[in-house]
Amino acid sequence: MFESVKQKASTGFNAAKSAVGIQTEKSQVDEIAEFCPSLTWNQRIYGFATCYVIGYIITFMSFNFFTDLIEGDPVPFVVIYSE
Repeated sequence: MFESVKQKASTGFNAAKSAVGIQTEKSQVDEIAEFCPSLTWNQRIYGFATCYVIGYIITFMSFNFFTDLIEGDPVPFVVIYSE
């Protein structure tokens, strides 16, 4: 759905640019976007959920050492929280 909207917008934008005499060239963003994989909606949701859960676990693990941080030993907290 989004690809068709993006394509139609791009086509219309290019037509408008050529109508006023502006050359249509690929921008740096378009060139970089070609290297990125196109993902399905489910793959994006699974990727987001995986990153969210891993981040939550790392944060939760780091706060197990929060008392050590308060007592003056910041190394365990910092090592886990900054990974």
